[in-house]
Amino acid sequence: ISGNLLWNKTGITVIGSSSSLVPASGVFVDLNDTLYATDETTHYVIWRLLKNAVNPTIAAGTSGSAGPNSTQLNFPNDVYVDKSGNIYVTDCYNHRVQKFSSGSNIGVTIAGVTGSAGSALNQFNVPRYLTLDSTETYMYIADYGNHRVMRYSTSSTSVNTGGHSVIRWTPGALSGSFVAGVPGVSGSTSTLLTNPNGIKLDSYMNMYVVDSGNHRVQMFCANSNTGITIAGNGSVGSGATQFNDPRGIAFDSAMNMYIGDSFNDRVQKFMKL
Repeated sequence: ISGNLLWNKTGITVIGSSSSLVPASGVFVDLNDTLYATDETTHYVIWRLLKNAVNPTIAAGTSGSAGPNSTQLNFPNDVYVDKSGNIYVTDCYNHRVQKFSSGSNIGVTIAGVTGSAGSALNQFNVPRYLTLDSTETYMYIADYGNHRVMRYSTSSTSVNTGGHSVIRWTPGALSGSFVAGVPGVSGSTSTLLTNPNGIKLDSYMNMYVVDSGNHRVQMFCANSNTGITIAGNGSVGSGATQFNDPRGIAFDSAMNMYIGDSFNDRVQKFMKL
């Protein structure tokens, strides 16, 4: 494996418990190794867990209150934190992207129209995952209901879930190339995926894909379309080595891996060996 990257396959629950369920989907780790996780349907908030802390706190949203105002979220799906500490959230059922300035609980809509689903260039239909480029100039949003990826300037690689594949676009290109999975074919072999969601690349150009339908995380070494299972055992469950519809993925500065284990209402941490 490029970079000799291996992880303990037994996960540690760092957010979510039997007494405090967190249906986490999106996860993000900032430059200070602070973990952020979306809470889609229980508290409708973004949780923040400081490095070495035990209990998370609310970074954005109003606990237990879904809605469209500037302090509320409705099914937040993904989160990104920029180098200045500003928080970006895909607010799915409000069909918008909210930006919370560092230290503020008041969101500003920077993309989409609150409460208005549509296919116009200023609209979304259930936006899901988002990311910013390395210079934080542009923001990319997976517009789930419109089957497209949108790019926005922040001053104002995508996953083909239903197609069971991952597509790579070269900047400026009009079409992409499939780099993992077989288009339209689902499966559980090392070359197939089923409803992939979260995706990350490391400095060695290894690609990590959350293979949601197979309840596992696959690692594809640079220039390889054969996956290696690095977390999950392919069976649905709530054990320390299992997932139930995992979605988001993030790494901290030590390359410890965090997975939003959605239907198990938790975030799992896998220690790098």
